[in-house]
Amino acid sequence: MNNLDTISTILILGSIQGFAISFILFSKKGLSKFPNKILGTMVSFFSKGILIHTIYNLKIFDFNFHAEIISVLFLIIAPLLYFYSLALSGKMKEINSKDFWHFLPFGLGFFIFLPTIFLLPNGVETEDCIYCEPLGVILILQNLVYIFFIFKNLQISNQKRIYTVWLRFLVLGYFVTWVLALLNESHSPSNSWNFIWIYVSAFMYAIGYFGLKNPDIFEFKEEKKPSKKYEKSTLSEELANQYLAKLEKLIETEKPYLENDLTLVKLAKKLKISTHHLSQILNERRNQNFYDFVNSLRIEEAKRLILDPKSENLNFSDIGYESGFNSVSAFNTAFKKFTNRTPSEFRKNKILFNRKI
Repeated sequence: MNNLDTISTILILGSIQGFAISFILFSKKGLSKFPNKILGTMVSFFSKGILIHTIYNLKIFDFNFHAEIISVLFLIIAPLLYFYSLALSGKMKEINSKDFWHFLPFGLGFFIFLPTIFLLPNGVETEDCIYCEPLGVILILQNLVYIFFIFKNLQISNQKRIYTVWLRFLVLGYFVTWVLALLNESHSPSNSWNFIWIYVSAFMYAIGYFGLKNPDIFEFKEEKKPSKKYEKSTLSEELANQYLAKLEKLIETEKPYLENDLTLVKLAKKLKISTHHLSQILNERRNQNFYDFVNSLRIEEAKRLILDPKSENLNFSDIGYESGFNSVSAFNTAFKKFTNRTPSEFRKNKILFNRKI
């Protein structure tokens, strides 16, 4: 057994820091309990990795496969980080049975790979382990896939900025860990792993510091969903269908939209229904508010007049008033909105079309 040196001291303190953070996270109650449990579990596995490396570094146990043991333990971190991102965005409330397939690589490693290497005879080197290289490949692929889906979830989630910044910090810190590990494995001597684990220890300190500076990230509060606009409405589905049929018949027979002083109140009186129910029908059945509904009908009337040869002598001001608008500017604005063209452009296209015919 080697004496405790500076590097080992740093690593042990980093591991203790990680376990302390895990304990704090597991003690949280309320809405933050589930996401904090996930984060606490993830941090504890980081701490276990630091501790296993330190034990090996101090030669407390003479065993060649400490790196492989750590790799198996780390198979659980990427799925946990993914679940944590879902929990922060409110898309996950608990881990269900259908989610356990995410832990399949970890389960296979823990229950099949670890017992196998523990049963290997003394003196067997890492190079002689037929399972070790595939394990590394699985770990790399797993991390790439989960990091991709975590960033995808970040792009489409509506979580608070502080949670987005926090999650990016965690993902980036984790990603840098693996970049350093891959570079170290490819180009550096085995004893340089100490510096990788010093970085992981620093990562544990950074998590603690970030949490102290921004305690809200550990006090997760679920955003209240806005109540539906017509949640308390007394309008039934059957009654809504009746009112809609009544509205369509009125539009067809009386064309009330041609009245330039038509309002929601006046139209509701014609239908003998409440303004609230009329507004709800237009919103839910036509996906329009009152003014867009009326103006869309007026624009259809205006288009009909522009295309009608009998109305060729009418100027656009007259067409606007005939269609129910009370000003030229309102007519031009609405026409552009619903057709993406001005009235003159619409008439010009009509003339060009007729010439081609």
